[in-house]
Amino acid sequence: MKILFDCVVIYLCFGVSFGSDTYRAGVIRGLQSYVDLEAYPGLMRDASEAKLDILLLAPSQGYSSIKGNQELHGLDSYDEVVKLLSGISKKVGSYLVAHFLDSTKCQQRREQVRSNVVFNRRGEIVTEYRKPVSLKNNCTSVPTSIGSFETDFGETIGLMMEEDLVLLDREDLKGLRHFIVTGGWSSDVSLLSASQFPSSWAWVNKANVVSSAGIFGTENSRSIGKLMVADFNKHAVEDRTLVPTFSSESTMILEDLSMYIVRRLDPKASIKGYKETVCHEDFCCEFYVKTKFGDSQLQYGDYVLSAFNGVREYSPHHDIGMQTCAIFACAGIQESSCDSGFKTNDTVTFEKLSVTGNFTGSTQYPIVTVSNPPGSIEYKSERIGYINRVSLLADNIKPSSVGIFGGEHSRDSTKWSNDVSDNGYLFNDQMQELFDYLWIRLRILIFVVSIYVLEMM
Repeated sequence: MKILFDCVVIYLCFGVSFGSDTYRAGVIRGLQSYVDLEAYPGLMRDASEAKLDILLLAPSQGYSSIKGNQELHGLDSYDEVVKLLSGISKKVGSYLVAHFLDSTKCQQRREQVRSNVVFNRRGEIVTEYRKPVSLKNNCTSVPTSIGSFETDFGETIGLMMEEDLVLLDREDLKGLRHFIVTGGWSSDVSLLSASQFPSSWAWVNKANVVSSAGIFGTENSRSIGKLMVADFNKHAVEDRTLVPTFSSESTMILEDLSMYIVRRLDPKASIKGYKETVCHEDFCCEFYVKTKFGDSQLQYGDYVLSAFNGVREYSPHHDIGMQTCAIFACAGIQESSCDSGFKTNDTVTFEKLSVTGNFTGSTQYPIVTVSNPPGSIEYKSERIGYINRVSLLADNIKPSSVGIFGGEHSRDSTKWSNDVSDNGYLFNDQMQELFDYLWIRLRILIFVVSIYVLEMM
């Protein structure tokens, strides 16, 4: 079997006493893309000194392999990987989850499948959560819900891959509150960046999340060198009332506004405060803005009020239905694009800012990116028939982007993969069809020639 070791490796160490009500999670971020497995003993020693129950190794690019080789050939290589991970789980006395990209033979060709593999404290594989890379796969079906596994301390842990946070609905979570999320995060939608969305997802769903993007669900995280550590309650989730916010410096993603309906913020009207409604088809967003100025004035076009109701490309493999109400800081006066990480003039403050929309999806998420700690932020959601009326209200804020993201899962779709392996599959299929076609033609020609020869004799 050919294996591609996709380099996010998560060490789940729930090695706490059974009388404890908490477990400790840690994340080591910023590792090189290709992690040499020989470095793991040192990392495990550091994690052991921190007495972690969960440790996630998160490479900067979300991928890793063994000694930098992207492909592993033969069962021996696969067995070596499994043996190594099994030994680590036994050594640290913890659960361990590894994220693989493997290739299996199916119907005379190879199919690529991503797998979350879970080892218990004895180094035994207890469960797998698998997903095909492409819809062309015949041997691996797309899962209808997340994976999960039970621990020996009485908690069931949800097992997800990064796109599941966006693609799955609340009903798919099986009532779980603790999750391990593997894989690298990639999205061209600025409101869904890795530094923002997982935290908002954990906040809205009242969940604890350990992922390659960080640890979410607790206010007591701390750093020990390159190791980020946090403690979670095993049987409950903290009551988090504060809406999560993000620094402008950490979210430099260019947002394509060509599909949005946008209105430029009116700086003169904003001094006294004014309302604006922006609609995309039958989906409307209501804004209220009141500003105050310091040494410089707010320029026309520095901010846009926007609404979107439609389908966006979320990743090379997925399109998502979404409804969004947001205000973006713009670099210049271009309406076609806005840099949501653009640092605006710090002397301009939004004394009052509200964003409200009537959403038809089941769950919405607040996304707030600012250059200063806001005075206050309030998030309201009220179900009215088939509509969720959601509002985000903020005082004394210097925003780069403030918005509400809502998923419309009925419009989600999975696309054909465009990776090299799939192109190879397509090429092989086309060659087989061509060969069959030529062989049929050749047989006809042979038959005709044979008849001609017999007649001539």
